[in-house]
Amino acid sequence: MFSKKVHYGLQFLLALSNLDPKRVLGIAVAAQKHKLPVKFLEAIAVQLKKDGIIEVKKGAGGGYRLIKKTDEVSLYDIINILEDKERNNNDEPKTTIEKVVLKVEDNLINDYTELLKSYKLSKLKKLYDSENENYMFYI
Repeated sequence: MFSKKVHYGLQFLLALSNLDPKRVLGIAVAAQKHKLPVKFLEAIAVQLKKDGIIEVKKGAGGGYRLIKKTDEVSLYDIINILEDKERNNNDEPKTTIEKVVLKVEDNLINDYTELLKSYKLSKLKKLYDSENENYMFYI
């Protein structure tokens, strides 16, 4: 359903969400730890930085960190930032059946958009954290 770019972006943001707010995560470290392509992750980071989701600390020991709280970032925001898809709806429907199909499509898109706007990064983080607890090993 989501593109690779969105998948990688979500994984990167989840990795950043688990950091202490004062710490940063380098692209190479994130890529290696989460098995993500470095070049792709760099491009994703640039887009997320440009849109104010993350910030970069340059220099030795530099990297990225979240600057927005996880409950302020929705899946809709992330998809909107990382995807360049625009719906081309310039043509007027010519028939009644076209009008009906477009109306249904519009309703579904609106419902889906509202769902994505309501699904926050914090919810994804809770799911990620609970999955990690299932893999904890105790000595």
